[in-house]
Amino acid sequence: MRSPQPWLETLLPRRPPQTGQTEGDKTVESPKPKTELPPRRMHDSYVELVLPFLSQASLLEQYTNVAGGIRNGKLMEHLDSLAGSAAYKHILGPSTEDITMSSTDFYLVTAAVERMDLLHYIQQGDIHDLRLSGNVIYTGKSSIEVTVQMVGLPRSSHEREMPIMVGRFTMVCRDAFTHKAREVNQLVLGTPEEWALNALGKSHAELRKTTQALSLSRVPPSQAEAQVVHDMFLSRHPQGGEEFLSSTFVPARTQRTHLPSGGKDEYGNDIEWVWMEDTALESCQVMFPQDRNVHGKVFGGYLMKLAYELAFATASQHTQKRTLGFLCLDSIAFKLPVPVGAILKLKSGIGYSDSRVVHIGVRANVLDVNTGEEKTTNEFWFTWDANGLGTKGVVPRTYEEAMTWLESRRRLALGAEIRAIRQGSIEFQRLQHA
Repeated sequence: MRSPQPWLETLLPRRPPQTGQTEGDKTVESPKPKTELPPRRMHDSYVELVLPFLSQASLLEQYTNVAGGIRNGKLMEHLDSLAGSAAYKHILGPSTEDITMSSTDFYLVTAAVERMDLLHYIQQGDIHDLRLSGNVIYTGKSSIEVTVQMVGLPRSSHEREMPIMVGRFTMVCRDAFTHKAREVNQLVLGTPEEWALNALGKSHAELRKTTQALSLSRVPPSQAEAQVVHDMFLSRHPQGGEEFLSSTFVPARTQRTHLPSGGKDEYGNDIEWVWMEDTALESCQVMFPQDRNVHGKVFGGYLMKLAYELAFATASQHTQKRTLGFLCLDSIAFKLPVPVGAILKLKSGIGYSDSRVVHIGVRANVLDVNTGEEKTTNEFWFTWDANGLGTKGVVPRTYEEAMTWLESRRRLALGAEIRAIRQGSIEFQRLQHA
């Protein structure tokens, strides 16, 4: 959610007054004693936004991409904002209109964007008015899962609503005074659809815990995964890997032996091999106050858009295609907030690709101009559809790159599993046939 407060007011130095002191005409109270939180229904947190592209040509112009379709990155900005609004509305109540942080004793932070899947690719000549909406479907003790969706509205009485994109965000509630976890209002379930959505949210939470426990940053790859990496090493490195093993140091780029000119991917399709490190692209930019959220940090949806567009450029360069069908955003990990005024460095690279898909990771680092130190704030993973026409696969040279290659394969497999869960959801089937 973007901040409604003027930036100049945010810049003014303010020292939080002590308990019992006054701030202007207001008396600052101590943290209130814990009270029972009223339960909420799913529809209490419902929020929506309509983008009337068909009736507002000037609005459509702002969202049109180079192929005449719609810029997915800008739509992701809106979905992120909607998720935040739904989470705040869940806690503050359905009658909430404007959110001012000074009037609340808590705040919400985005822990992760768990997933975002494109169900229909909007092309030139296929433009609809879009309705973006979201609501809370699952709550933990201090966490909230929000599902968001985007549908194309009917252009005539003969058309139905067309599902375009679905996603889910995980928010965590913090106490404004102690900054520790704060309990959130629990959900009251009524209809079969609500029970199905809540069960879906619970399965997502359980799957997330399992995935984190088995992360390659915590445990080594399985025996089967290690065998896959070794087979790739033998089949795709020059001379079956002998030259690589006999080298004391990794040769410089200009001195490297070329990979085998061609081969087969896992589907038996012809493919050309390229080094993973040669697929990297970078961007660097200053973060301005116009893109801040209600906490005075850079809006997460804006970072999502920047990462998406760099990842698209990486995929386009790799496949040598101007247009590619976006499939999904696999996940975003929010590690640190990005302050206004920071220099943000984005680096992208292909983690895995074959004749069917291109999977790309993007890492966001904040640069401290005084010390030169960089800190990772976000990691993004995107998947594009190569539509059976992909011609390049990537080959890692180092252990770190091999782990990235395995991580991409895992995420692709997990994405297929999650889509299967969603396809079995009663609510998702209802949406598809609405």
